[in-house]
Amino acid sequence: MPTRSGASRLIPLSAAMIVALSSGLFTPPADAQAPSSPVTRSQIRVETGEFLRTHQWNETEGRWLPEDPPAGDPAPLRAEAREKLHQFLRENRWDERRGRFVPLKPQRRLSTLNRDQARAETRAFLQNHHWDDVAGGWVLDEPAQRKK
Repeated sequence: MPTRSGASRLIPLSAAMIVALSSGLFTPPADAQAPSSPVTRSQIRVETGEFLRTHQWNETEGRWLPEDPPAGDPAPLRAEAREKLHQFLRENRWDERRGRFVPLKPQRRLSTLNRDQARAETRAFLQNHHWDDVAGGWVLDEPAQRKK
């Protein structure tokens, strides 16, 4: 099997490098270029002082946070979520048998009727229903059969 000499291996490699350099693959990034105007020491001091006035170091998060939280601060959202969670836990309990939360008791809906309206509704109900001791509940009265 013939082997290539060192010069014959170098030609394809140098050709590939020339193509890569001419196509712009190896251009330095824009960030690596020197700034057009150097920042002075006084500008750095002013920017640092402004940053320290508007930010505060947070030990728990390990980062600088603005002293005035931005408009989209998640703290109120967390408080609302916490309140919804506590309300849910007050109204429900975990059922091991079912493997899910079940309501403690259905909340009683209060009537919006006034006293006279409630009395009239009760009277109409009693005219159409009777208590059945065997069934243990109210039963609708059957309408009287008309005679022909």
